[in-house]
Formats: sequence, C-alpha cells, structure tokens
Amino acid sequence: MPTREPDLSAELLHAMYSRHDKPYHTNTNRPFLNYYVRLQVEGQCEAMIGENGQWEVVNPGDLFLFRPGDKCQLSFAPNRKTNEVLSGNYYFVCRGTWLDNWWGETERPRKAKIALGTKLLDLCQELESEMRKTKRNWREAAEYLLRMLFIMFDRELVDPHRDSNRETVIAQRMKRYIEEHALKQLNVKDVANHVGLSESRASHLFTSVLHQSIIHYAMEIRLNHACDLIKFTDYSLQQVADLSGFNQYSYFHRTFRKKYGVTPREFRR
Repeated sequence: MPTREPDLSAELLHAMYSRHDKPYHTNTNRPFLNYYVRLQVEGQCEAMIGENGQWEVVNPGDLFLFRPGDKCQLSFAPNRKTNEVLSGNYYFVCRGTWLDNWWGETERPRKAKIALGTKLLDLCQELESEMRKTKRNWREAAEYLLRMLFIMFDRELVDPHRDSNRETVIAQRMKRYIEEHALKQLNVKDVANHVGLSESRASHLFTSVLHQSIIHYAMEIRLNHACDLIKFTDYSLQQVADLSGFNQYSYFHRTFRKKYGVTPREFRR
C-alpha cells in the first residue's frame, strides 16, 4: 500500500490590519489558545510579555511570535513626544501541524526585529484580503500564503545582514515620506515620528544610508518643484515660493540663488 502523506496543515483563523488612534489597554492576560503573530507596521505602542514581564515600547519592524499558552498585554497610550495615539499592525491567528513543526524546528524568539520590506508587507496585505473572501478555494490559498509568510520570517530571522537591510528599508520609508510632504511644513521630527525613531537616530540613519541629510533632501525636492513652476506656469514668484513649501520669499530667494547661482527672477528670464 502507498505511504500516506502526513497531515501538515496551516489553518488561518484570523487575519487583520489593526490601527489604533485612541487610548486603549488590553485588560486581560489570558493565554493564547492558538498561534498568534503580530507585526508592528506604523507608530508605536507598549507591550508586556508574560506574567511578570516589563513594559517595553513596540516600534515598526517589531515581530511577536506567540505559541498557545503564551501571554501578552498591549497598551495604546499617547506618544510622550507627540501626545498622539498612533499604532498600526498586522496580526494573524493560526493553527495546524505544519505550524507545530515550524515552531519546533528551532528556538523561536517571542519578539524580534525584522525589515519591513515591500514583499513582506504585500504578503501580509494579501493574507488579510484572502481572509475576507468566501469564494471557492480561499482556505487553500490562505494556507499557502500563511506558509510563505512564515518562510519569510525564517529568512529574516536568520539573515546576518537583516540589521543593515532594516536600516535601508527604514531610510526608504523616510525618503518616501519626505517626497510626499516636502511641499508642506515638514521638519525632522515629523519624519522621525513616521518611522518611530528619535530625531537624532532618524537623522543619522538617513544620512548613513542615503548620504545626505533629511533637510537637504527635502530642500532639493522643494527647489526642483520651484524650478518646474517657474518654467511651466505663470505663477508669481511669491506663489511659487508658497507652493514649494517656503515660508518666506526672502528665504526662498536666498536658497534658490545659493543652489543655482541666479535669482528666481533671473532664472525665469
């Protein structure tokens, strides 16, 4: 008789992106009944693992891996610097023999830092989307995606270069944030808060990865935008300055001349 294949299932019970913008505290410390995975994506919160653990800040890239029987409490309180509540995370509840084997292969940390790469976040989003479907074969698709997610966790956890990879990912997140907000009243504090770092740490990381400061990169975007407005529109130079994120025309004039060697009026001529 042919040998029967072992039952290696990976059942997804729940998948969701959870975002908190109001104070909240989990008032229970009941043990998990299934495997529970939580990945912090934006903002921050605080967590206490186990019965007698210490409260610690949870930042983007912090991954929690809990077995059945583990305990964790979460607190979503206002940020001490911004006085705002902002926390976004993916979480997954799952069970199955495939997961039993994965957890048993090696000692798994209950908390680890991983890089928030595009592929990983896309996979998390796809799992959440698949969970909401009621079409045929959605359970099978969710199982395959869940296995892939844990395989990606494995790669992140054993990658000796993941710290440097994480820094690159965070720097790119800051870069995109600057590009989206440079024409408004942007400062280093805004960029640092977006990735859950202190201002000094965010500035150092951005410079070390992209070889220019946050302020310098934001200024480049503003000046390039100003050049386009001068060349391709009839806006007054005061309007150009306002639309390019400069508070005062005198500052715009001085910065523009330092960069290009001519005044905005001479550039337009």
